[in-house]
Amino acid sequence: MATMMTCNAHGQFEGERCPAAGCTEFWRPYLPPAPEPPRVCEAPGCAMPRPCPLHPQAAEQPELRAHMAAREPLIEIPSTGVLVRLQFPWGPIALPASGRLNIGRDFGAECGCQIAEFDNVSRRHAVIRVEGADVVIEDQLSTNGTTVNGEPITAYRPRVLREGDALGFGAHLRARVEMEGGVDDHH
Repeated sequence: MATMMTCNAHGQFEGERCPAAGCTEFWRPYLPPAPEPPRVCEAPGCAMPRPCPLHPQAAEQPELRAHMAAREPLIEIPSTGVLVRLQFPWGPIALPASGRLNIGRDFGAECGCQIAEFDNVSRRHAVIRVEGADVVIEDQLSTNGTTVNGEPITAYRPRVLREGDALGFGAHLRARVEMEGGVDDHH
């Protein structure tokens, strides 16, 4: 089997010599181009592919303008007066009036069927819920972990969420917390 080579003047060829008559150019082994690194969001701690809907620069990207404009309204949680939603790459998901949102591949109906595409998100990854006057996240002993602002959280230990927190589920799925109302007013 002949080796693939490259001639500076005539490009790729198979064999030991450039097939162009009288060619005296430099020949070298052909090296396929390196794959382009995936384009990811530049925001610190975010590894979402671009265009990233989680960060302010996303609104400037034409392909996301329609999506960002069609965001659903927040749902008020009666016990706290807080309006909460998570901004996932596929769009906003509001915390239901029940005050509990399950995150994981088994809960596509709750958190968006697109979560099935993230194979390192556990089937039952995390829970976001109202706890007293706070909204908390609790990892459900997920295989690849949950982070808040890039910091891993301990399984089954609730972590209070704040407006703007960046949540990480596994290696690639990110969501931003959006809140309006009473949670931060008393802290």
